Amino acid sequence: MHRQTHILIVDDHPTNVAVLEEILGEHYTLKTASCGEEALAIAPDFQPALILLDIMMPGIGGYETCRQLRAHPTLRHTKIIMVSARALVSERLQGYEAGAHDYITKPFDEEELMAKVRVYLRLTSLEEVEQLTSNVLALLSHETRTPLNGMLPPLQMLPGSIANVSVAAMNKGSTIWIPASGYRLGSQAPQDSMTWGRNRVELPITSVDPENRVNFQFPVTAPSAAGSYKFSWRMVHELVTWFGATSAALTISVGSDSPLCQQLHAQDVSLASQLNDVRDELASLDRNDPSTRAAAARLAAQASALQQQISALEAQQLANGCAPG
Repeated sequence: MHRQTHILIVDDHPTNVAVLEEILGEHYTLKTASCGEEALAIAPDFQPALILLDIMMPGIGGYETCRQLRAHPTLRHTKIIMVSARALVSERLQGYEAGAHDYITKPFDEEELMAKVRVYLRLTSLEEVEQLTSNVLALLSHETRTPLNGMLPPLQMLPGSIANVSVAAMNKGSTIWIPASGYRLGSQAPQDSMTWGRNRVELPITSVDPENRVNFQFPVTAPSAAGSYKFSWRMVHELVTWFGATSAALTISVGSDSPLCQQLHAQDVSLASQLNDVRDELASLDRNDPSTRAAAARLAAQASALQQQISALEAQQLANGCAPG
């Protein structure tokens, strides 16, 4: 259980709020807001670890609400996932530019929603959040500019579980792709000696002309050992010749969702929040002012101690088959 973890739901449609409360209410402490203005009033006192933010709302829309949340001194590192029926790449990029970390579309897929919520709450540093957001943006860039792009696979998987990932490839060359010529989709990270996505996937249609797109369904099998794994895709010709652009590498957490793992995760989230607070306080000090040196040394020692606790906790998670973080 993660009842001590706060999530703010911002949506003007009661049905959407009710669905999110049904999915998340058993696991997290929730508050809701029906507009951007209400969210901006609630968030500073509630201090949510994560905000699920609708885009189309009366008054201040989701994009502007996101920008104002990012400008607040105590909320600038809060994780924000945009929630909307909008699915165009240009609109999703607008959300990332406003400061959102990720995006999920309505109607909600419960497994996708829970996976993203758990992964973003598990990330223990600003650098990890920014890296995951960069992965998402890289995939969206592939979608508009390069031959290969992929839909995000589940960000958290149970050991040995299987998920089908939709990956789209565009033929940017001058040759027609046909199955008889050995055009397939393959996995690149880890390489094919690993269980993790080692399969080749055949072309699902008879031919792909230049400047046309083909959609693959790629089966991903999670490793049996808990940990964080990177995964990407690339086109392959005649089994051995890789060509075209490689999709952005995605980090997927693998581990049990047992009560013990949930308890360790909640501890990790709490320690990570304390560490961010200490780092923020440390960054606010004027290092050129001699009177702040003692405070800086004290805060640096606190940060180091918290980081050591987080590292020890993550080792404990791995030892118990839990996803790290």
